[in-house]
Amino acid sequence: MRLLTLALFVVLSGCANMEAMMPWVQAGAQTASAMGYDGGDKVANAVKQTLDISSTRAITALSAADGYSTAGYKIRFPAQVASMTSTLRQFGMGSYVDKVEGAMNNAAGQAAAEAAPLFKQAIAGMEVTDALGIVTGSSTAATEYFRSKTETSLRSKYESIVTAELKKTGFHDQYRTMIDVYNNLPIADKPSIDVESYVVDQGLNALYAHMAAEEALIRQDPVG
Repeated sequence: MRLLTLALFVVLSGCANMEAMMPWVQAGAQTASAMGYDGGDKVANAVKQTLDISSTRAITALSAADGYSTAGYKIRFPAQVASMTSTLRQFGMGSYVDKVEGAMNNAAGQAAAEAAPLFKQAIAGMEVTDALGIVTGSSTAATEYFRSKTETSLRSKYESIVTAELKKTGFHDQYRTMIDVYNNLPIADKPSIDVESYVVDQGLNALYAHMAAEEALIRQDPVG
C-alpha cells in the first residue's frame, strides 16, 4: 500500500500542472482522513467523493420543479420550427407554445432524476487510474468519464420517461392542437420534428453541460 501511495504521488509530482492539482491532493488527504481511508485510496476516494457531490448537484438542480429553466437550460423548440412558433404567437396561440415547451421541460426534469443511480454506479466502478486520469486530464475530464460510462443507459431511461411524461401531461393533445392550427394557416413551409427524440437529446446535453460546470467549480476549489 505504501508503494502504491508513493507511486501515485510520484506520478502527480511529475506532471507539469502539479500546482493546479495540489488542491485535489490536499482534498484527498482531508477527505480520506475523515472517512478513514489511507494509502493509495486517498486520491481516488477524494475524487469519487467530489464527483458524487458534483453529479448530485447537477441532478438536483435539473430535476427540481422547473429545474431546466431555472438552471439556464430551458428546452425550447429547435431553430427549424422557430418560424412556426413565432407565427403561432402572432395568431394568439402563444399559450399553447408555452404549454408545450413547459411539458417538454417537465419531462426532461423527471428523467434527470434517473441519472443518480447510474452516476453512482460509474463512481463506484472507478479505478485509481480513472481517478488519476480525471485529475490530470482536461478541464472536462470528469464529465467525459461520466458520459462515456452512462450515456447509453441514461438515454434509454430518458426515452422511456420522456415518452411517458409527455403522454401523462396531455402533451400530444396540446402539440396536435398547435400543429393543426398552424397547418390551417396559409403558410407553405410546414416543418416537423420528432419531439421525443429532441427532448431526450436536449435533456442529456443539458445534464452533462451542468455536470461540466460543476466540474469547473470543483477544479477551482476542490475543498469548497
